[in-house]
Amino acid sequence: EAAGAPSIKHFDVVEELGNGNYSSVYRVTRKADGAKFALKLVEKAQVDKIKKRHPNVHNEIKMEKRALAKLQDGPLGCHPNIIKCFQTFQDYYTLYYMQELCDGGEMWAQTLSADGARSGVPVHYSLARFWLSELVDAVEHVHGCGLVHRDIKPENMMLSGDGHVKLIDFGTAKDLKDADLNGPEVVGTPEF
Repeated sequence: EAAGAPSIKHFDVVEELGNGNYSSVYRVTRKADGAKFALKLVEKAQVDKIKKRHPNVHNEIKMEKRALAKLQDGPLGCHPNIIKCFQTFQDYYTLYYMQELCDGGEMWAQTLSADGARSGVPVHYSLARFWLSELVDAVEHVHGCGLVHRDIKPENMMLSGDGHVKLIDFGTAKDLKDADLNGPEVVGTPEF
C-alpha cells in the first residue's frame, strides 16, 4: 500500500450495487468528508481462479486502469458521458477503483418491466434518442483517445442521478497505440 493512499478503512460501505465474475461494486461514503463514490472491488484470489479458464484476465484489469487514465488525463481530457475514476489502490487481498457514483443505476434496468421480465425499451422515444446521442458522443471520445471499447451493451452503461449516460467497463478495450494489454481480437459478451 503506497504512503498516503486510501484504504478500505477510509470508507463506510452502504450497499452493494452489482457484481461480476471477479468484482463487486459498492456504494460507499468517505468517512473524512461524507463524499459518496462507487467503489469497485476486484478480489485477487477470485482473479487467480478465473485465470485458469480466462487467461487474459490480468490484462483486462490493467487495461481498465489504463483506459480510464487515458480517457481522463489524455489530451482530450474528461468526457461527461464516461465514468470518472478518481483513484485506484490495493491491499493484500483486493484491488480498488474509486469511481464516480451513478445514482440513476444501470441502463439495463431501464429495459426491464416492473416485474423484472425482459421487454422492449419501456422509455419514451425522445429519451432513447437522447441516451443514444450521448453514447455516440462518448464513443467518439473513446476513439479520439486511441481506444475501442468492444463491449458496449446496456449493462455497461450507467445513468447519472440527473439521467445522463455514463459508459463503464473498459477491461476489454483495445488500445490502438499501446497494444501490449490488448486481448484476443474477438471479445465482449456473447448473446444467445
